[in-house]
Amino acid sequence: MPDYTLFAWLGVTAIALVLWTLPQLFIACCGSKTGAAQVKLEESPLAGATAPARHDGGSPASTEHVAAEPVTCEALTIAVICFLVLALVVFVAMFGLTGMVTFWNVKASECQAAPCTSASAADCCSYAVDPLRFPGPTAPVDVTYTTTDGAMHGWLMTNSTPASPGDGWLTVLYSHGSGANVAVNYRQQRYQWLLSLGRVRVFVYDYPGYGKSEGVPSYEGTGRAAAGAAAFLQAHINATSDANITYLGRSLGGNVAVAAIGASSSSSRRLAVQSTFASWGSNFGALFPFLGWAMVPGFQGAFEAGTQAQAFAARPGACAYESHSTADEWVPIAQGRALWELLKPTAAAQAPGCTSTFHEYNTALHDDPLTAGERAALGAWMQTARAS
Repeated sequence: MPDYTLFAWLGVTAIALVLWTLPQLFIACCGSKTGAAQVKLEESPLAGATAPARHDGGSPASTEHVAAEPVTCEALTIAVICFLVLALVVFVAMFGLTGMVTFWNVKASECQAAPCTSASAADCCSYAVDPLRFPGPTAPVDVTYTTTDGAMHGWLMTNSTPASPGDGWLTVLYSHGSGANVAVNYRQQRYQWLLSLGRVRVFVYDYPGYGKSEGVPSYEGTGRAAAGAAAFLQAHINATSDANITYLGRSLGGNVAVAAIGASSSSSRRLAVQSTFASWGSNFGALFPFLGWAMVPGFQGAFEAGTQAQAFAARPGACAYESHSTADEWVPIAQGRALWELLKPTAAAQAPGCTSTFHEYNTALHDDPLTAGERAALGAWMQTARAS
């Protein structure tokens, strides 16, 4: 799939130029015609004389003809402007705003050389990690695997020390949201917290075109990257399937995780999503009600979680977690609730000993750090997922 970002901005620029130019041409054209008509009227032998009245009581014929022409031009100009505005709205809706997966990704070359620290800005980006945050063996290890999009890059992080005696291994495949890359500071903070759970492996990867990953960002590419990441992690733990992998996804990454775990090739039974939408089309429509109808069906269906979520919900032994803030300004809470209705395991499928949980809170915006309540809720769920 091509990178629609460039096409979107070129198209928007072109339409904006046309939007400004065409009305000028129409007005100039109408103005010249009006001026020419006025000159002819002044040069006429009857200029200065009163035109003969019409029998129907209307205005004199010559005056009516001169006055009517600019009105027609103005109406045509207004129609053209309305058409171009509509075209601009549709174009942006189809290729710009619906292609947010291609926006805001940060290349590795744009990151700083010095490590990001706990005092750094949230959007600080560095592949050189702070040893105080990731001491010794917990430091990220660079991993490269290949998909049809090219070489994908990820970080594998391991904390082999159990938080409690007898803890089994927790293996987490983390799919991040649409912005930046794996090395951005606000994500490093989340990795730190996951590692604090003890006896855990965390593998986070970048989508095509993000960070050090090759290729061009696309919806399909995120799915291929997720499948390749799951295959790598499965091989790393010497497993014959992904049954012991817990899928964790945030925002757009939640839908990537749902699609990956809901695929027929997956047998995993543990899924956690945060601040995720049930449908990109309906979420876009909720954010921009006047544009939602303009979505291209192919894009609208790119991240429809319904089928995959229901496939997971019916899988025997399934256990799910979802968290969502009522204050989320990008993904309305209604989207999270709708996804949970699709995602929560059926009574027959629910794993014994693992409680499927929907954690709703009201104290954070979409990109805020994990709240204390969310850390507690997700941490408790991860423990039951580990043990079951």
